[in-house]
Amino acid sequence: MAYLKLSMHQKREIQQKFIQHTRSVLGKDSKIEELADWENKDEILTWLDSL
Repeated sequence: MAYLKLSMHQKREIQQKFIQHTRSVLGKDSKIEELADWENKDEILTWLDSL
């Protein structure tokens, strides 16, 4: 098995690149926008804080 360690900065960078790529391939899609906006959802942030 191999493990990959990434800093939060690296994870955020990868996430942003993935979102940009998805938007460029799929165009404007309300579901993609909803998924990309996870940082503004209190229930998800609360769940992440509980981990």
